[in-house]
Amino acid sequence: MGTPTTDANGTTQLVSMPHATGDAMYFIPTAGAITQIPLMVYYHGHANNDKKLHTSILEYIAALAVRDFRPLLKTKKCALIEPFGGTYSKFGAPATAAGLAALIDAALGKTTRPGSLILAGFSGGGDALAAVGLNLSGPLFAQLSEVWCLDCMYSGEGKKWGDWARRNNKRLRVGLSTGENSRPGRGPRAQKDAIGTGGTITIETVDCGHEELPGICLQNWLGTP
Repeated sequence: MGTPTTDANGTTQLVSMPHATGDAMYFIPTAGAITQIPLMVYYHGHANNDKKLHTSILEYIAALAVRDFRPLLKTKKCALIEPFGGTYSKFGAPATAAGLAALIDAALGKTTRPGSLILAGFSGGGDALAAVGLNLSGPLFAQLSEVWCLDCMYSGEGKKWGDWARRNNKRLRVGLSTGENSRPGRGPRAQKDAIGTGGTITIETVDCGHEELPGICLQNWLGTP
């Protein structure tokens, strides 16, 4: 692992693992110890919409201020692992259920586990989220408390996620930005109809741009510290 750096927001460390597209960022906020707070694993969206070629997770985050969740997490009791997926959200091993376990081990060590697990995917990162979340089992599945789908249901996976949430009694949160979902075929009504309803499913449309959505949902859904 890289050398950790600490600022007013918390501690950031870069984590490497075999067969990944690049390093992952592991961030622990000032708000709590990892064994007592949730860990969010976040699969970012395509990196080409800012017209820059990024070669690392820190470059991707630095390109747009709204991509850096560390200031937002400062007062939240939630840690973050964000792997790098390159230009088109191709994460390699971290985009598999087995790779998720290896990624968490690389960041936390094999004996440390968070209080619970949240899986989140944004835009093009939704493919990785589905590949991991819909196939997760074992101890990590038992720890999984929530899945966040953020503007990422473009390939008919809405019904799969809805059925998964109802079958497993897991909480599914779906965030839809008005900026992205004004496009034909991606509107809130179409996605809500595909996902269906249930006690563990919530769908929220947010009046914001596409890239702004993840940070807004993070602030709102993690609640007050």
